[in-house]
Amino acid sequence: MIPPWLDSASLARQANEAREAYLAGLDPIAAGKRWHAALDEVAADFARKLKDAFGDGSLTDAIAESGAIVELLRQLTAPPLSQDQFKLLCPAWSKGTEKSGRAIANVKAKQIADVIERWIDPRILDGLRNGRIGEVAAGPIYILARQKFETDRRTAAARGQELAVVALLEELGYEPADLREIDQPWTVGSGRYMHKTTFRGAAQSTAEVDVAVGLAGGRLLALECKVSNDATNSIKRVNDVLKKRESWEKGYGGVLTTGAVLSGVIAPRDVLRLASQGVCVFFSHDLDGLRQYLSGQS
Repeated sequence: MIPPWLDSASLARQANEAREAYLAGLDPIAAGKRWHAALDEVAADFARKLKDAFGDGSLTDAIAESGAIVELLRQLTAPPLSQDQFKLLCPAWSKGTEKSGRAIANVKAKQIADVIERWIDPRILDGLRNGRIGEVAAGPIYILARQKFETDRRTAAARGQELAVVALLEELGYEPADLREIDQPWTVGSGRYMHKTTFRGAAQSTAEVDVAVGLAGGRLLALECKVSNDATNSIKRVNDVLKKRESWEKGYGGVLTTGAVLSGVIAPRDVLRLASQGVCVFFSHDLDGLRQYLSGQS
């Protein structure tokens, strides 16, 4: 009998079940409240940052204080500039500063500010001066609020996945190991697990692993927890798992197995794409497959 984490028919059925579970959990009232909270938070943050950059303060100083403001500023250009487009216009800028929010050297901040000042939509500045910022900046506010809403939703769902996996591991007798970078299969240790640590793969590259599980005989299971809200989004999630699998398994060979715990809307073809490339696939709505897998590895 083919185990459920490898059987094509079982995986396709579970992908459809995951979709139905996702649909059943959609609540327009609760989702609407979360959306309005995100919209209000972004609008308030938007007004404050705009005042810091163009009102009371200096654009260069605001950028130097935190690279996170550039995400907002890119939405205010005419037309809005993607990260890649902005990088072309300002090679000194680093994409990673948007996410990290770290400070930027004044020289680079001035270069970034120069690009923003050349490209910014004059209606934004006019709206700021005349108290009509909500009117002229409705589009950027909406875009940023949607990004925040989707990110928060995925983060909460992924966190729930990871905690469910950890709870199952502890139920089966696995114990947490001290967190450190995994650079050998035996770093975790048989009967132990690490939640959210870094994993060194081929060519000395590193990537975060959601849950690493130490199995008997010095073997290792690297589990990635992935949430998708639609079939198009699932392509990106699956590609991320496959990219990590390639790097990890080049570095560790047959002693390492890559697994994926999926939830939400994942196209069956993408689930089968994972399985066809050696990834053991499990689903959040039914972790019995993962239980069976782990029970057979001791």
